Amino acid sequence: MRSALSLAIILFVVLISPDFVRADDEQASKEARLRDALKSAYEQLQTAQAATATLQAAQAESDMEKDALKTQVQALDDQLKAVTTKSTLASQAAQAQISQMKLQNALLQRKIDDDETRNVALYGLANEILTRYEKFSLGDALAAKEPFTQLTRVKLENLVQGYQDKLAAQRVGTPTPPTTASDTNSAAK
Repeated sequence: MRSALSLAIILFVVLISPDFVRADDEQASKEARLRDALKSAYEQLQTAQAATATLQAAQAESDMEKDALKTQVQALDDQLKAVTTKSTLASQAAQAQISQMKLQNALLQRKIDDDETRNVALYGLANEILTRYEKFSLGDALAAKEPFTQLTRVKLENLVQGYQDKLAAQRVGTPTPPTTASDTNSAAK
């Protein structure tokens, strides 16, 4: 009986065991699939975390480059402003120097023109003296030596003094004295 009971249990186990084994196999395959899915999800999570870390590092590097470029742009802007300011100041200084040189040029040109005018006047005066000397006759010389009134001598001395004044006035480097009516009258005589 014991053997019959043993046999019945064995039979029962054998008969039930395929269903049980099938249930165990299904359970095991579900667990295996879940493990694989969990393992795959974990690997994907690790890959995503690595990618995130790489992107964060790249973004940090990009931010640092951006800050460095901003600093460089600011430095270049400051340098440009400094150069522009220096250029403007140099340009103003150059323009001031050019203006000063133009003024000096105008003054020198005026002096040259004045000297040329005086030169022409001296030439005219020299010609006038030569003309009077040409016309100076023996009679004029005797009248100048006349011992009593010496009027001709005074006229000649006044004429010589007038010429000397005119020559002194036309000398380069001295201011031109204003002409008076007596100078004009004595030159006419």
